[in-house]
Amino acid sequence: MTAVMVPWVFVAVISATLLLASGESDAVAYFILPLTAVVAVIAAVIAALITRAWRPLNRLGAGLHTILASVLSFAVVAAAAGIFVSDGFISLFTIFLLFGGGTFLIGGGTPWALAGGIFASRILPTARATRPRWAPAGWILVGIAAVIVAVILMTPYLSGDWHWFPLGRSPEGNGGPSWVPTFILANGLGVIAMGAALWITREPDPGSAPVSSLGSADPAGS
Repeated sequence: MTAVMVPWVFVAVISATLLLASGESDAVAYFILPLTAVVAVIAAVIAALITRAWRPLNRLGAGLHTILASVLSFAVVAAAAGIFVSDGFISLFTIFLLFGGGTFLIGGGTPWALAGGIFASRILPTARATRPRWAPAGWILVGIAAVIVAVILMTPYLSGDWHWFPLGRSPEGNGGPSWVPTFILANGLGVIAMGAALWITREPDPGSAPVSSLGSADPAGS
């Protein structure tokens, strides 16, 4: 639940804010956003089952569990949707899985899911050694750089109507904003979240443990 729902809440708030800021009457978006909550709950259940059967040994394993559970949740929803269309079950299942799962993986879902799994790993007895120590800050800087690049790529769309997905403004007569900066922004924010999760869950530096009068590190201080 922690691995899936914590990042989902952040992403849902960001998405809802962008949608409301656009002022568009986007019926599809208003349908998809609540649907993501259903997908997230299913993913949380699948993640719990996977973790119970195959406990991750480290934070990366916990993140991969979350990604796998998320993709499988799209398959479950796709299968449920296909049941209601008996004549086109295979085609609907394939389209929903490829579109939903594919958009999730390349559209920012991968780093966000990794961030959720890493953050939730503190609940499990997993190894959380951070080497090198500056890795969390490094990932955060990479994410910030990606966000800056995305904003720069949106510069040609600073005039015109605002669109929430893909993100940017579309001048009159233009085909609309590009998906490229949208995906870069989503992944950049996810990388920032991943770096923050690494920072939060990092193990204390052994060298920072208090030293007793006998010259040995104090276990309680670690």
